[in-house]
Amino acid sequence: MIDHSHFFDDRAAEWDKDPKKIERAQHTAQLIMDTVAPNSEADVFEFGAGTGLVSQFLSPHVGSLTLADNSEGMRDVIVQKIEAGVLPEATLSDSDLVQGKLPDEKYDLVVASLVLHHVADVPALLKSFASILKPGGAACIIELDDAGGKFHAHIEHYDGHDGFKREDFEQTLHEAGFAKVEFHDADEIEREDGNFSLFLANAITSENH
Repeated sequence: MIDHSHFFDDRAAEWDKDPKKIERAQHTAQLIMDTVAPNSEADVFEFGAGTGLVSQFLSPHVGSLTLADNSEGMRDVIVQKIEAGVLPEATLSDSDLVQGKLPDEKYDLVVASLVLHHVADVPALLKSFASILKPGGAACIIELDDAGGKFHAHIEHYDGHDGFKREDFEQTLHEAGFAKVEFHDADEIEREDGNFSLFLANAITSENH
């Protein structure tokens, strides 16, 4: 699979200048708060955090934040935000859940916003999510509904996923070890070539996890 991190390296410095990205991150954080209701001491791990926008909006409502991203450009922006106090109580992780390099800590929430469609082995990644969650913890995953190849049609040689069918994704989450899965309609991405719907999947581990 193509290393998509270089694509994001080139865009990291300008990422937060797009008001639509900021608005989507704010909506994502609010939807997570409304549906999972983490408490003020919740330990959160954001996978593929980008510039940390979703974590920024979660920050006032949770405890610790651990952010991970494999794009050096995005990691640089995260470090700048931590040093500037934009992401208080946040740390940047060197873990790589795609490669099986897991953190030692366990978390109440794992958050991944529009990341999984760039990952080749989604089932393995979901198993990693489950393994770093505390009993009763939740993986909160924002993703594209199946777009039938249209969403990434403008990207030459794109070899990721063009969204996911909810029923198939739910089955994959159960096979990864999650006890309960809830879907919620999320935002839409509006473009000249059409509107593309998003979902939030909240996957909960067993209390005996």
